[in-house]
Amino acid sequence: MENSRKLILNCEDSYDGILTAVYDAFNYRGRSVYITVDSEYNFELFAEYVEIRTDYDKSAKVINTIENKISKEALYMVYGVAISAERDKCNVILAFIMSGLKEGGSITKKLTNPYVQRCYDIRKKVSNEAHFYNEILRFEEIAGNVLCAKISPVANVMVSVMEHFTDRFPEENFLIYDDNRRICGVHQRSQRYFIRENVDLDELIYKWKEIRCDLSIDKSGGFSDSYTQLWKVFFDSISIKERENYKLQRNNLPLKYRKHITEFL
Repeated sequence: MENSRKLILNCEDSYDGILTAVYDAFNYRGRSVYITVDSEYNFELFAEYVEIRTDYDKSAKVINTIENKISKEALYMVYGVAISAERDKCNVILAFIMSGLKEGGSITKKLTNPYVQRCYDIRKKVSNEAHFYNEILRFEEIAGNVLCAKISPVANVMVSVMEHFTDRFPEENFLIYDDNRRICGVHQRSQRYFIRENVDLDELIYKWKEIRCDLSIDKSGGFSDSYTQLWKVFFDSISIKERENYKLQRNNLPLKYRKHITEFL
């Protein structure tokens, strides 16, 4: 009777947290196991709940298993799904890995498998969002010749965005802040970037070693530099009122992406 109860593993909403839950799920073979993340925590009647604490050793073992027994491509797919905001991502990952251990590396080509197809769909959605931020991100120069930008992505695309701009601006000091998750990517000139969690952006900037003067904060709550107003004037000046097409503009740049776009503040 006990083994017939639905078992729900609740884990941290992070790559390592989800893989830890996947590792523990294999200890409950023969039972109906589901994985949820903290943000989805919703009690169900007659279900057994187990809290999963993130264990980096367990996560590393799952990563090695996927890479060695399935493929590197499968590992990339799992990562792309894990950083998404889809509600079913944990169980999709679990089902995909279980299928992969049976089928081997060929699993990534079997799109008739609903979990494989779902992985492709989620990863494509995450990749598109990351690519969109690479195109529209607006930096503003703050004190100490540091560039700062804010994003509000649905998925956790910080790593992808930081990789892109580290390659593009290797000689610049810059910060990219995700205000949905309070995480910040920090890049110092000619060095590798790093990511900090639970960050207060203003506090982090004031602690930046090279900053020695006050920040200039505009009324919208963002940072302002000498080019911000010039860019807004330019944006307004090139607009032809008779040809304004707000519907097309919203299609090309949806409202959800405009929160930190300089010309719309």
